[in-house]
Amino acid sequence: GDSNSAPVTEFFESITEAAEMGRLSAKDKVRLARLKLRGAARMFYVSQPELRADDISYADFRAAFVNRFKDKHTDQYHYARLQNASQEKNESPEVFLDRLRKLCQQTIRSSDNPLEQGIINQEADKRLLAAFLNGLIGAVGKQCRMHMPDNIDKALNMAIVATNAEKEEKA
Repeated sequence: GDSNSAPVTEFFESITEAAEMGRLSAKDKVRLARLKLRGAARMFYVSQPELRADDISYADFRAAFVNRFKDKHTDQYHYARLQNASQEKNESPEVFLDRLRKLCQQTIRSSDNPLEQGIINQEADKRLLAAFLNGLIGAVGKQCRMHMPDNIDKALNMAIVATNAEKEEKA
């Protein structure tokens, strides 16, 4: 419900996962979700009488919140943010990569077909690698781009080694 909280889809994924672990019914999932609401989400719930009804299904409850709190930006907006991201001055490669992963998550669409989802995830990994390499600043970024690692783990390790070497050189 607020800028510090989890996205609505993550919130309901955690409710669903907890319900599966505890073997809760759909009605119990609604009760659990109601208990966990905070901030703007709690205010939305209080202002919607149909959400407080005892006979509301979990699917309808979830849909109301997803519709209200989903990200309103276009896919192009998220792609542009990922593409234009750059490492901040005192940001470590690890923190920069974590920030990019969060941005990249918003560019991944989902599919019910496991094969198709695998391809979508591979494309997202390529976008993440390209954004990471292009966003690294200074000599570290130049060195990593020259070596063109083929996966994000290699790129991160390369950036960490180069950053540490740069720090030792300055010391």
